[in-house]
Amino acid sequence: MRAWLAVHHVEESSMLDFLKKNLSLKGRHAGRRCFIVASGPSLQEQDLLRLKGEVVIVVNSFYHHPDVDELNPPYWLLADPGYWEQPDLDLWPLLRAINEKGLSPTLFLPSGAAPFFSRSNFGLNLNVHFFHFDYSQDASQPIDFCSGLPPFGQNVVSPALMLAYFLGCNPIYLLGCDHTWWRYTEESYQSEQYSRFYGDANQNEPSIQEAFEFKELQRTIVVQRDQYEKLSEYGKARGIKVFNATKGGELDLFPRVDYEEIFASTEPAFEALPPSPRALRSSALISMKRGDFAAALVLLERALEENRDRVLTQGDLDSLRAVCLASLGLKRAAIEAARQDLFSASSEDTPDLLRRIQEGALENWEQNYEAREIDHFEGERADEVALLNQQGEDFFLKGNQREASRLFYMALELDDDSSLTHNNLGVFWWQVGENAKAIPHFKRAIDCDPNNADALSNYEEIRKAENAPD
Repeated sequence: MRAWLAVHHVEESSMLDFLKKNLSLKGRHAGRRCFIVASGPSLQEQDLLRLKGEVVIVVNSFYHHPDVDELNPPYWLLADPGYWEQPDLDLWPLLRAINEKGLSPTLFLPSGAAPFFSRSNFGLNLNVHFFHFDYSQDASQPIDFCSGLPPFGQNVVSPALMLAYFLGCNPIYLLGCDHTWWRYTEESYQSEQYSRFYGDANQNEPSIQEAFEFKELQRTIVVQRDQYEKLSEYGKARGIKVFNATKGGELDLFPRVDYEEIFASTEPAFEALPPSPRALRSSALISMKRGDFAAALVLLERALEENRDRVLTQGDLDSLRAVCLASLGLKRAAIEAARQDLFSASSEDTPDLLRRIQEGALENWEQNYEAREIDHFEGERADEVALLNQQGEDFFLKGNQREASRLFYMALELDDDSSLTHNNLGVFWWQVGENAKAIPHFKRAIDCDPNNADALSNYEEIRKAENAPD
């Protein structure tokens, strides 16, 4: 990494700060399914509004899609250096669309974009994260966006798939991966028309024939296939299922599923509400109060993601993120967050916060919040945790285990000390045959509340069945 940073004039400490920012996203969506949406023309034949509320990673110029406003994808990833090397071509239109449409994605970019993006403030809705390809890494190591990644970037879908792994998603579905250029022959190449779902929206983009000689294209396909195969094996070794839900196309390295069938058997009987931004902020403040700034940062990032209706001011969340980042030693990222708050002019305290971050004097941040306000947050959080557990139990009784586990883990994200939540997760894992995962939850439930009769009974039963020691 050090050699690359020197060539690209990026301080090593700065890039490490950028990568450490990804810690708040590690395993965030553990056990939830994810949809990676590429750019193939087959997307025109699939209803992407079915993906509302799902974990969705879009790539490249997805802003051309007619449903982008309503879908408001939570993650967006770019990999082609052309975006920041020739920003007038497609990057500026993409960023304008994000701001004008009120979208709020977490935008992932390779480290090569850091010098360009670190020079500018692109607006309130842009939460930028970076990843770094390390050519000494391969897929035998855990994929970790907080350090170097295997250099699998021949096609943008590969880093998107690595991001889904990092987020903890399982299963993962690929859409719009037509990969029509895989079928080109040398005889047909000059007459082939490479297309995306948005047609010829960018008239200035060179054709595939102008970009590649046929033999060069063939070499890129060999590399693409090799990278997909390695990522497929990585997932299989860890029990992560990856499916190709593209309608048609040439990608043949992942088992295929019908897009409509994904929803046919798992459509929830009622809409499960995620934790509210206010409850997430409340839990973050409580975590900050007890000094757990890493947990608080995860909750605040989630609050930003859920705050699409602007229930909370963006600046307030950014100022709290700045406090957490500074307390974790990520000074540059903290200053960036504080400047976002300053840009929004949401708080008269922001210039002082920025000064205190720069001076390393944040010890008394909690004086801004009275004790009774923290007590109120405790009650608000407890209500939200109880609601999520009730919804999860309802789904579990209806046989919808995916939604049940998602809701239980949401509750756990709000309060890791909830005996009720740990008992429910213990029951969930017990019922699906994962006793090794169930037992720690039952034990944690008892630690949190020694009088939880359900947890005591469940733990005793599963311990007998497993003949496990205390």
